[in-house]
Amino acid sequence: MLLSACDRVEGMRIGVNYTAKNLCSCLFVMERDRDSCYGDMIGAVERIPVEVDTDAGTVRASIFGVITGEASHERGRGCSLR
Repeated sequence: MLLSACDRVEGMRIGVNYTAKNLCSCLFVMERDRDSCYGDMIGAVERIPVEVDTDAGTVRASIFGVITGEASHERGRGCSLR
């Protein structure tokens, strides 16, 4: 079955948001290292480029700099997508 361009973009959008949120929770809530976090995540998420700002408690995942997802950590409340 062929996927339309819209389906592919939606799949990428899901991937970057999944990566940002789950990596944020793993790093800032569970306080694990990045390699340990990737071991628990499904799919090819380790190929999605991420930027982690430990001071701000944010994780930004991006494909081609166009399709992005960002999650932020709030102490006592966990991580959420922006």
